[in-house]
Amino acid sequence: MRTGNFDGNYHLLTPTERFRLTVAADARGDMDEVRRLCSTCPRVTLSRREPAFTSRLEAARAIGTAVLAQLSEISNRIAELDAMSDFGKVMFRVAADEADYEAFRVDDAVQPKVRRVVLRAGGRFRKSVRLRREALRTEGATLSQALASFCKTRLEVDPSEFAAFIEPDLQELFESFSTQSADATAVELAERYLAEEWRRLTAYLSPAD
Repeated sequence: MRTGNFDGNYHLLTPTERFRLTVAADARGDMDEVRRLCSTCPRVTLSRREPAFTSRLEAARAIGTAVLAQLSEISNRIAELDAMSDFGKVMFRVAADEADYEAFRVDDAVQPKVRRVVLRAGGRFRKSVRLRREALRTEGATLSQALASFCKTRLEVDPSEFAAFIEPDLQELFESFSTQSADATAVELAERYLAEEWRRLTAYLSPAD
């Protein structure tokens, strides 16, 4: 490591050498040398994109990604319920046929009540699936409409364009959910939550002056 006075060649020091020499000079009380080492350190100019833009972009992307991911999850769950409903319809008919056969084998006569009991159970199953599916669709509609309103009022962008900007493959899903019915109060509450997240994220991502 280089030591001592450099007769004007301080600019040749590496950052590591300058650091070590500064520590050593300070330790021995040579404050003139410390000032020389600091004042001759090369300066660099840094540039960055406007924080007001980047913080807005990153916050919007975070919120949009989170909402569209939820819509995708809801859509997958609805598809699972659809498959479950179709499977249940077939299985309960098979169960009704088997109940018919067993009743006939025992009593040597057709027992319509047995079949009706099984089919009614199947009806109750399908109803429960249908109600859950409707609840999920309402949830998706609420999220989509809240995001759409958020885009218009906070971001001042077209909602469909924003969805395409975040994830092109989910734009159609977003638009589909947006056209379905949702409770206005629930939409308003969801939008308030998005707005609060927006304020929190932009404040966090925008460095203080």
